[in-house]
Amino acid sequence: MHPPFHMIIPQDGLFKPRSNERVRAACKVRQRHGAVVPMLAILLPVVIILAAFAINIAYLELNRTEMFIASDATSRAAGREFMLTNNTVLARVKGRDAASRNSIGGKPLKLKDSDFVFGQSARAGLPDRYSFAAGGGSSRNAVEVTARRTTGSLDGPLALLLPNPFFINSVESSQTSRSNQIEVDVVLVIDRSGSMAYASAEPAAFPPLPAAAYPGWFFNGPAPNPSRWRDAVAAVDVFLNELTLSPINEMVALVTYNDGVNLDQTLTTNYNFIQTGLNNYTNFFESGQTNIGGGINGGQNCFALNSGRPFAAKVMILLTDGIDTVGGKSRGHSTLSTIPKIKETITPFKGGRIATESSGNEMVSVPRRPSGNEMVSVPRRPPGVPLQASPYAMQEEKGGIPKLAVESDSQ
Repeated sequence: MHPPFHMIIPQDGLFKPRSNERVRAACKVRQRHGAVVPMLAILLPVVIILAAFAINIAYLELNRTEMFIASDATSRAAGREFMLTNNTVLARVKGRDAASRNSIGGKPLKLKDSDFVFGQSARAGLPDRYSFAAGGGSSRNAVEVTARRTTGSLDGPLALLLPNPFFINSVESSQTSRSNQIEVDVVLVIDRSGSMAYASAEPAAFPPLPAAAYPGWFFNGPAPNPSRWRDAVAAVDVFLNELTLSPINEMVALVTYNDGVNLDQTLTTNYNFIQTGLNNYTNFFESGQTNIGGGINGGQNCFALNSGRPFAAKVMILLTDGIDTVGGKSRGHSTLSTIPKIKETITPFKGGRIATESSGNEMVSVPRRPSGNEMVSVPRRPPGVPLQASPYAMQEEKGGIPKLAVESDSQ
């Protein structure tokens, strides 16, 4: 049997109820009505001030972004017009038009004449930034535009979106942007193969001799007129004349090719040397095949010389009337862009690009010769030997007048 169970109750009253005084004290601790209201009254103005400050900062950053966009658009518009016309008045007109299309703080940007500064930019190398100097006379090649929302600007300073306890109601801001015309080193690579002696309207096949050749003419005499060669020379003359009018200081080199490749002139700012080199071939035009790959390699070799400027962009312009008949390949991975057949009317060169009247269906593929022994150069006529039909077939490329190809290094 289990022992009897006994409950021991302490004599000090363990389960004795609390006194009324202790209960009232505990209730006083729990009841604290309205304790947060004073804290809210103190912190709410601080929260409102911080919120207004954050909203104003975000609003100013938005205006700053709008000012970046407006100044960039204005400088690009004014710079392009100045590049095309070399006229500061027209450049300002274009710049103001672009500025009016961009709002800052809800108002279209307005600019004074003094906000447009024309000058000269230069850099030491391609990775370097341009340095700008106002003025420069005929050598001006840059436009600097300053977008302003200041006390002295036409629209005044930027108004803050929300009031603040510091009694600051507006903020002044400005942003400067510049449009620089890139200096260019150009290498002209021109085809002087036998087919260039023929006019654009006739097939380049020997025999017969070119239709425009005078009686007794043979290769190594003056190039017939008209001929594809003279068309190419005329196009180069237009190109060089426009470079002369350009405010940019471009350098030009000349490379010509038939079977072989000649570096006729290294990079120079004296364009008379280019025209002299072309005239030498006009007066004594030889025959030969078409080594386009060798010509492009010759242009690349010209850039490799120390005559070029390290800060200038490199551009190669290739004039040819047909396909490569030698089989040479150009080095590297340059990008080649072709322009369809140029018509007789050549639109003048303006501002770093060539404008031509052309249609896309005028350039057709020229079939290659069936076998490797059918295209050979016509031998020169020895002095004193009468003109006679050559026993060789000089069936070079057939097609229109020279097409234009532009090749440039990636920047």
